[in-house]
Amino acid sequence: MRAFYNTLAAVIFLSSFVTAQETIQIDNSNDYNNLDEDYEYNSSRKWAIGIHLGLSNNGSDTHSWARHGVSIFEKTHLSYGLNLNYSLTQHFNLRLNYFGSSIEGADNEVLDGPCSDENDIDQSIGCHLGRDWSFTSPLHELSLDLEWEPRAGKRYKSYSEEDLQEGLREGRFARVDGIIMKVDSDGEYHSLNQFKRILSPYATVGIGLAFTDPTIDYNGDDLGNNNLAANIARDQAEFSSPHIQIPYGIGLRYDLSEKFYLDLEFRSVIPTSDWLDGMYYATNAEDPRNNNDSYQFGTLRIGVRLGGDPDTDGDGIKDVDDVCPLTPGIKSLDGCPDADLDGITDKRDNCPNQAGSKKFGGCPDRDGDLVIDSEDNCPDEAGLAQFGGCPDTDGDGIVDADDKCPNEPGEAKYQGCKPLDTDGDNVIDELDSCPTVYGTANGCPDRDEDGVADNFDRCPDVKGTVYGCPDTDGDGVLDDIDKCPNTKGIAANSGCPPVKYVAPSAPVVTEEDLSFINFLMREIKFVTNSDGITVESSAKIDEAVKFANKYSSSIFQLRGFTDNKGDKSYNQRLSERRAKRVYNEMIKRGVQAERLSYAGYGEESPIATNNTAEGRRQNRRVEISVVKR
Repeated sequence: MRAFYNTLAAVIFLSSFVTAQETIQIDNSNDYNNLDEDYEYNSSRKWAIGIHLGLSNNGSDTHSWARHGVSIFEKTHLSYGLNLNYSLTQHFNLRLNYFGSSIEGADNEVLDGPCSDENDIDQSIGCHLGRDWSFTSPLHELSLDLEWEPRAGKRYKSYSEEDLQEGLREGRFARVDGIIMKVDSDGEYHSLNQFKRILSPYATVGIGLAFTDPTIDYNGDDLGNNNLAANIARDQAEFSSPHIQIPYGIGLRYDLSEKFYLDLEFRSVIPTSDWLDGMYYATNAEDPRNNNDSYQFGTLRIGVRLGGDPDTDGDGIKDVDDVCPLTPGIKSLDGCPDADLDGITDKRDNCPNQAGSKKFGGCPDRDGDLVIDSEDNCPDEAGLAQFGGCPDTDGDGIVDADDKCPNEPGEAKYQGCKPLDTDGDNVIDELDSCPTVYGTANGCPDRDEDGVADNFDRCPDVKGTVYGCPDTDGDGVLDDIDKCPNTKGIAANSGCPPVKYVAPSAPVVTEEDLSFINFLMREIKFVTNSDGITVESSAKIDEAVKFANKYSSSIFQLRGFTDNKGDKSYNQRLSERRAKRVYNEMIKRGVQAERLSYAGYGEESPIATNNTAEGRRQNRRVEISVVKR
């Protein structure tokens, strides 16, 4: 029986190996002409074989280092085997395994743990020593594993699309028959696939068959014990092999070279059967501690990756020495052809079917504009390379063939002509707010020349700043509404200095509370382009009121900000309106007006970039600042 199992395992393994040898294919056709994804090398060595040696152990009813307290090295046996590995992807492999070994156990070496007395299953000391049963069995495993190796991609250098594009522009890479190759200082081409030895962990899980044929010594205990004898007979009658197993393992792989590697692997099985040692009913099947046997392998494997060194184009020159590995050529030209006989091999000849010169990469240039004819959209008219060899007489970036005003610089959106400026104020009509009236402020008149167009200027005859009006005292309140135009004040007091307020004794504002309340207030939402507050923002204002009441002796300013979208003066007004709206809401909810003021700062002091929607959302806010702690 044992010889049969050994022979069966060898036949299945060798048959799989022969089949694999017949189906090995060389993958050397990576085409990255379009560069629409990163370049990762897919090795032609899809298959590998390995042999391994190591030690085995087992967990059974008469032996288990985990269950019965024996040494982990008790009852170890030499293990051996073969495997066949197929690479599914860069990180996943299928592996067909054969493991051979022996397992055994003996009660007289077991110190503690559950034993087989059906009436005394809780006994923990001495029961095995008194029983003195033992068994031995050959062990053979045939299994199919899925192997995951997360660092496998590190063996070959990968290139991003950006790396490849940059290398092509700089001449460090070149396309040869649709494959990107490296170019050395002598102009020779070499593969991008550079192997690097690595130390790589891996994990396996699979399914397998375990073959056992145990020989059991009951030490005469079955004599005179009818119940035990019956269970032993039942075990012998119902025992069958093989046993379905679920093996799993972890390992560490080290590359000796591109072909050879070493594995250090530990593997076990998820217990699925109590029949490996041939004992089940005799060893108390009712006690779950005695159910399900297992075994383990610790092994060292040497593997060989198959394939490599192909001659893809069949010209008698191996790919590793063939500069044109996909096109048949001649040995004197390093395996490359020269179809147009111009002395430039086709791999270096940009026009392999048209005789040319080395100056133009083997291509002709009839109009002498340094753009080869095959890439020249105007091959008989000298032009510029940036325009595909076509001329641009007026230098406006639009080739003459598409330029309606070829002798006068213009813009592409106007088909090479200049845009219209009806009123002659140097602001084109489509951007001119007053296209038929000469002006200097966005194309509109500005009498006081303060940069604010008259139709938006509240003080069109007096030079000013925001809204076109001056702010003499620089307090942010324009003179036309400032009750104290020559004295710096606050907006809440119509531009006059704040009324002194003596607050009762109260705690001093902490930076932590101030930072937190501003974090909440930045979530206050306003109706688009207005100072209307959304319903869900009311709770944030309530929190601001609680904060102000907590620090009842402090004086605060509400500061409004916007993003930079839209007119600057409009943003300034909008920020003031929103700050004032929060100011009014807080007063309505019980905060003394003397302790609050408000001001708008428009686009100033952004807290995030205005180049993204999220950044602009953060910049549209109302904050509290402390005027007096």
